[in-house]
Amino acid sequence: MGDVQSEAKQGLETLLGQDTVQAVEDVRHLISASDPVREQAVQILEATREKRGEAREQHGLLAWALGRSADAVKALDGNAESPRASYVLGLSLQDLSRHEEAATALKRAARSEKNVPARHALLHSRIALGEAEEVLKELKGLLKSEDSAQVHDLIGQCHEARGDWQQAMEAYQAALSRDPNCAGAMFRLACQCDLRGLDDEALELYERCSGLNPAPASAFMNLGVIYEDRGEYEKAASCYRIVLDADPAQVRARLYQKDAEASLHKFYDE
Repeated sequence: MGDVQSEAKQGLETLLGQDTVQAVEDVRHLISASDPVREQAVQILEATREKRGEAREQHGLLAWALGRSADAVKALDGNAESPRASYVLGLSLQDLSRHEEAATALKRAARSEKNVPARHALLHSRIALGEAEEVLKELKGLLKSEDSAQVHDLIGQCHEARGDWQQAMEAYQAALSRDPNCAGAMFRLACQCDLRGLDDEALELYERCSGLNPAPASAFMNLGVIYEDRGEYEKAASCYRIVLDADPAQVRARLYQKDAEASLHKFYDE
């Protein structure tokens, strides 16, 4: 066990020492895929909580990788000097629906021509800020050189913002045809199916989404709600526990978990 933890810590520290966007993405995947790595990440997070400088930036990066967006913003806001830190700050602000601030951070991160993820994330915030028409025009031009799942996902978001859910769903399906594991498109398509009463399709997509690495916390939340509606309270409670394991500060997940467990106990009592 000691060797496993030592290797986990070394792997994390190596990635955190690399000043690239890909490295922080790799940190998140590594944490999601391995319990020993997650344990080491939490330990490093606590050890760097009151630190300054580079250690403070590492604290913010790990908080985001662990799904603790509020902690990441607290650590990185005013301390995001590198492109990777600006990128992570922007994504964390997006998680909190603070899109205007997110756009500012992502503009800094997107100055590098190599930082394609930051440019995509910036477009996401611009859509949320009411620029769907303008962004859609840019994306249609971008398709000529970048026919990727991420671009089609963004096109779907534009259509969704414009109220055209049919074209939005088609765009999300186009994204998944290019990358079956495109988490954003999969989750948003599941939400659209959920809203349209396509319960079986929504359930299948949420279940697929929950199996991704990493999986969006919202996918587990919505999947839990569907399980509750079907009377599968044990599965629902399990979904909420997964969210709480990632971020114990998730108040809504804690409330939903209590409700699901109460319904489960009531079912057994009856």
